[in-house]
Amino acid sequence: MSLHVLWHWLPNLFVVVLVAFPSFFLIRRNVVYRLAAGAISASAFLFFFGAALEPPFSFTRPEDLPPLVLGLVLAWLLAMGGRALRKQLSSGRTS
Repeated sequence: MSLHVLWHWLPNLFVVVLVAFPSFFLIRRNVVYRLAAGAISASAFLFFFGAALEPPFSFTRPEDLPPLVLGLVLAWLLAMGGRALRKQLSSGRTS
């Protein structure tokens, strides 16, 4: 993967992370529910607004699947880090 390809994917990665992060961070159910909610919210957003993005982004085109998956993974990692930080901060306040 070249740096040019990653630079081209960057806006789409940002959009997927921005849309999927709240589902991964805020839902208190188990992992499967959070993953499903994040994937569904990102897919629904791209279905309705993906053509308006620059460059156009869709989950149905094979060339757009890598940034979608990378965005979901990045959102998941950020949400897990945020949840761990929130847990650490809340346990520090109670003790």
